[in-house]
Amino acid sequence: MIQETVKQQSKLGILTAMYEKFQSAGDTGNADKLKQLIMKVNNEEFIIAFCGHFSAGKSSMINFLLDEQVLPSSPIPTSANTVKVQKGEDYAKVFYHNQPPVLFPAPYDFKEVKKFAKDGDSVSAITISSKHFSLPDSCAIMDTPGIDSTDDAHRVSTESALHLADVVFYVMDYNHVQSEVNFLFTKELLEAEKPTYLIINMIDKHDESELSFQDFKLSVSEAFANWNVYPDGIFYTSVRDLNNKENEIEEVRKFIYEMADRGHSDGKDAIMQSAKALVERHLVWLKEQYEEEHANDFEVLSELPFEERTHLTHQVDSLMKEKNSLNGRIQAIKVQYSEALETILKSAYIMPASTRDLGKAFLESAQPDFKMGLLFAKKKTEAQREERIRAFLADLQEKVKTQLEWHLKELAVKTLTKAEVHDSALEGTAQALQIEVTEAYIKDSLKPQVDITGEYVLNYTNDLATAIKKKARDVSEGFLNQIASVMEGIVEVQSQSIDKELEGFAEFAEALKVTAAINAEIEAQSERLEAIANQTATLATDQDIENLLSQWNDEEKNITVKIMKTAEASTPKPIKDPVVSQQGLQGAAPLTAVPFQGATDLRGKEKLMETATSLQQAAELIQPLRGFQSLHKELTDKANRLEKQTFTVALFGAFSAGKSSFANALMGESVLPVSPNPTTAAINKIMASDADHPHGTATVKLKTEAMLLEDVSLALAAFDKSAKTLEEALQLAGQIIAKAGEVDKGKTHLSFLRAFHQGMPEHKADLGNVVTVDLDGFKRFAAEESKSCLVDLIELRYDCEMTKQGMVLVDTPGADSINARHTGAAFEYIKNSDAILFVTYYNHPFSRADREFLIQLGRVKDSFAMDKMFFIVNAVDLAQTTDELDEVMEYVTDQLNGFGIRFPKLFPLTSKGALSEKQTPGSFKHSFLPNSGISEFQKQFDFFIENDLTGLAIESAQAAVKRTEELLRDVIAASKQDEKTKRKALETLSVEAQAITEILSVMKGDAEKQRLKKEIDELTFYSKQRVFFRFNDFFKESFNPAVLKEDGGDLKMVLKQALINLLDALGFDLAQEMRATALRSEMFVNKLLNEKQNGLLQQMQKVRKTLSLQPYEPNERESPEFTGAFVQLDTAEFKKELALFKNPKSFFEKNEKVKMSEGLQKRLDEPALTYVKEQGERIFAMYDQVLDQELLAIQNEFKKEIADIFAGLRAALEEKVDLPYYENAVLQLANMQSK
Repeated sequence: MIQETVKQQSKLGILTAMYEKFQSAGDTGNADKLKQLIMKVNNEEFIIAFCGHFSAGKSSMINFLLDEQVLPSSPIPTSANTVKVQKGEDYAKVFYHNQPPVLFPAPYDFKEVKKFAKDGDSVSAITISSKHFSLPDSCAIMDTPGIDSTDDAHRVSTESALHLADVVFYVMDYNHVQSEVNFLFTKELLEAEKPTYLIINMIDKHDESELSFQDFKLSVSEAFANWNVYPDGIFYTSVRDLNNKENEIEEVRKFIYEMADRGHSDGKDAIMQSAKALVERHLVWLKEQYEEEHANDFEVLSELPFEERTHLTHQVDSLMKEKNSLNGRIQAIKVQYSEALETILKSAYIMPASTRDLGKAFLESAQPDFKMGLLFAKKKTEAQREERIRAFLADLQEKVKTQLEWHLKELAVKTLTKAEVHDSALEGTAQALQIEVTEAYIKDSLKPQVDITGEYVLNYTNDLATAIKKKARDVSEGFLNQIASVMEGIVEVQSQSIDKELEGFAEFAEALKVTAAINAEIEAQSERLEAIANQTATLATDQDIENLLSQWNDEEKNITVKIMKTAEASTPKPIKDPVVSQQGLQGAAPLTAVPFQGATDLRGKEKLMETATSLQQAAELIQPLRGFQSLHKELTDKANRLEKQTFTVALFGAFSAGKSSFANALMGESVLPVSPNPTTAAINKIMASDADHPHGTATVKLKTEAMLLEDVSLALAAFDKSAKTLEEALQLAGQIIAKAGEVDKGKTHLSFLRAFHQGMPEHKADLGNVVTVDLDGFKRFAAEESKSCLVDLIELRYDCEMTKQGMVLVDTPGADSINARHTGAAFEYIKNSDAILFVTYYNHPFSRADREFLIQLGRVKDSFAMDKMFFIVNAVDLAQTTDELDEVMEYVTDQLNGFGIRFPKLFPLTSKGALSEKQTPGSFKHSFLPNSGISEFQKQFDFFIENDLTGLAIESAQAAVKRTEELLRDVIAASKQDEKTKRKALETLSVEAQAITEILSVMKGDAEKQRLKKEIDELTFYSKQRVFFRFNDFFKESFNPAVLKEDGGDLKMVLKQALINLLDALGFDLAQEMRATALRSEMFVNKLLNEKQNGLLQQMQKVRKTLSLQPYEPNERESPEFTGAFVQLDTAEFKKELALFKNPKSFFEKNEKVKMSEGLQKRLDEPALTYVKEQGERIFAMYDQVLDQELLAIQNEFKKEIADIFAGLRAALEEKVDLPYYENAVLQLANMQSK
């Protein structure tokens, strides 16, 4: 007891010292939390926190356990408040942030008390006390806000549980046990080392005819185990059906008493953990305060408008950097290069253990007495020596390449860019940098040694590594010297003009130096608090603690007592669920009450048509003019493209997400069937009608026999069957269906086989053909399984405001489609679509298939010129409260961030409500949603189409008109010169033409090719590492307790299938990486082409300053297709690894699963490397050819356009031109641009 008292007193000393630090800093918020913690320790209070969803029944359960209807039967509306219920005198006490608490003695009306809970700004907490509560002494229950409330309430809920609670009961609804939120929150509690118990509430919803309760309980345990969440216990309860034999509500009551009785010595270890969390929050608060305090340091800038302030700051910074660069440019480049070189050399790990082992084997073979075998020993010995040195050399060369050469080449290219040196010879040298390691080089490093000891091997390999790095340094420094020699002639440039510009900006320089001081101060405060926690600093004395506790006790007496005058005060009753006001929607920004504008407000198509007309007019103006034929063709081509411009809008999402209903909402009519079978859905394209395709008709492209056989073979493989023909497949499908029981009816592959078996005989003659149907026929092909399983693509012609604006809506198969071709098709739409709409469902956002698709989106998102992705959370009308809606939106945002999709454009809406709203304005009704949400989405989506996409096309068109006007002015200026000046100008023009021709004739692409090769090598090399970084996740999903269990099944077959699933998942992910690599490679080629164009234009403009050319646009190409990485591997090759499985119990409870995971990862390492290497070579071969073709096209286009421009200029100098016509043309073009 004495030791316990000392321990308690020590904690009070630490906490009190921290409290004083917090208070002295002015952090009253976190100080108040520390105060609560100190009081809890001093009072030896045991607190049980109830957490969970709004709909989980927390409050009803607490009421039942208290034997009192204290809390409303639905959660308290969102606020930063918690309600603590304790045994004691009868009262309700409301605590405020900045004023004394108010006490309401019984009798009181909880409805009135509840109003204080809504006041999150001034009210901090509520305590309800009663001597009638069925609670042990010194035990309190804390009811926290639902975890699916707004961000702030979620944070408060978490902090409340982790801050004061000794034990946490996490309550969840029977129907929502496997929500990701449950797993994540429970995991957070356990990681904080809080005793955590799960309560599965409302088990009265269970239907024994659908699933036995024991199987349900098992599924709950397995679900949490799959997330590595192992709670301290699980209870199954209901407050409605007390006679249910599975109801453990009374066990919960008993358990609370038992914990309270022994709890005074339990849970106290969490006190310092809570203090640590408060210290972290305090440091965050401190930083915010310091930044505010130092605001005066930025006063010199604050007087300026924000945009001007930002511009000036950036301008000063740029000028200073440029001046510094000019003053010591060569030296700076040398220093940067040398530092980077040293970092590369220091980080290069070219002698890992595996390489040293090969080195040791080589050293042993190099010994004079080395010998292999007895018979033919000499030949065997020499062969073994050769094999060992080859293995050592190959491995060492690979390490040198990946650890040194790649990085040195990248450093060389970056240095050229930083130095602003444009020299094709040096660029070629940079790409050709090589550290040669030969067999002779290895042998020359040998030293005589009697025995090959570990020390000798270590010394030899270290010496060899050092020598190689020295060689790398010599090669790199030689390249640096070449750069320096070229730079020596470039250094003296704009120094004087920069100094003049800087004269007016010197006053802003000091304002940028404050941040460093703030960070240093935060670090010092952190160290002081850490010293208190470790008791290496002076703690509060016993007297200090006693004085503080006495002060707080006096403050407790300083309360305002108010008597509630209400008829129902003496008998508080449950309160019905509140009607949530529309104001609650403010947390979900997209659902603002904006009147629906509809697609009719779009002017995108009209703008395009107006621009096309202007381009045609401009083209007609210059058609008769000599030297303007290239521009005439460009203007005419652009006009034609704008007239035919369409925007492809690709719709993605899982099958149950409501994609089709969302598409209907966009169109404003029920066009697409809303319940397609997930195994058979085809790609549906909806577009405007034309002369050949009337409104309401659809062309249905049926699969070829080969395509259908591929799909059905995938389904047959799930039953270990295969077929070579459709007839054989049809027969096998019939056999499988006949043997399958009704319990298998929902299985994906079986459902596909049923549809195929029913539909193939009727439509066999139509396979590979295109049929035209009406709207009813379209719906049958899209929705009826027996027809849709045979369809490859449907193009529906349907006129609505959306399609009239030139949009083509593509409804893709779900992310969980079994159709292998859909993966490639989906990627093409990701790549080539103008906009991407991803739909997820409110009740179950992000399935596994969603996750893989979104990871792929994250891989390629930055490759696009603009953010064309929109994310829709559908069916938000299912939300019971705005708080729940906000929590789901936050969860979706966090998940998207985890997939690499930052700052997503996210919209909550209800498709059904949106369709109703469009068809009958004002028809949407909901308890708190003001509208369906479609208006905000439509507004932002239309803005994207009309301004971003349309604006991009119009901007390109305007640039062409601008270049036309500039050339006209050039010609006018030339023609107005006197004859003598014209003759001189003609001579100059000839010289310029010759110089520009020379620039184009020597144009090469060698450096670009080397950069492309290096880029692809690195992309493929690291793609394998990224996939294998997720290896354990793939393994856990394939080999999990839900699959590998003792249920009487064939475990050998189950194990084999688990392996197949793992190989499929890994192989698919590697293929996805290759698709992303191909897209990045294509974008890199475009970048190289753009750089080449800019470089050429810069060189040509040095010859003729006013020269302006049409930017060359690379041709669009289909991405290469990729098969899974491990399709050729046979499961029989993994006998050794699968043999590690003995039985489910030992596999999951012992180390067998870890050993198998490691074994499989090691076994798959080489095939994965081979795959990415082969695919990388394939990608390079393709884009190397593309680069050649496009560079040649640039050269030809530039030559043609330049010849045309110079012809026009010569005509102006040699012939008499119609100046009034030219000047009138300039005026008309200027007017076009001013509109």
